[in-house]
Amino acid sequence: MGLTSWILWHGEKIGSSILSRFFWPPASASAVILDGEEILVVDKSDYLMLPGGLLERGENFEQAVEREVREETGLEVEVLEEIDEFVKDFAGVEKIFTATVKDGELESSWEGTPKYISLGEASDRRWRWNRDIKDLIEKAQR
Repeated sequence: MGLTSWILWHGEKIGSSILSRFFWPPASASAVILDGEEILVVDKSDYLMLPGGLLERGENFEQAVEREVREETGLEVEVLEEIDEFVKDFAGVEKIFTATVKDGELESSWEGTPKYISLGEASDRRWRWNRDIKDLIEKAQR
């Protein structure tokens, strides 16, 4: 695992834990974007991530999803509905939304390579934050 992957996998937990003791814990938002029997992911090679990230000043959760998906994948999305919420001991609140693609083409970013993978492959892969991706997929399909 490379240094960047390690920092995103382990180090962020350490840094967020320290920072959240002095400042208000950060809030984040992510998207489950399904296309038939595939899910949009950001592939870090060591693990997969849902597109998403921290809210910026003045943003609500839905605006953060739209911006983060665009930055990480090149796609413009429409946020549909909130399907889950987590309170992380070390990193504040994260809300998970479903979204649909409106426009754009997949483009890589420093975060990783965006791509669609089968739902079966998604269930078999390692996920950032040790996500229960099966549960999120089920909620998104309802």
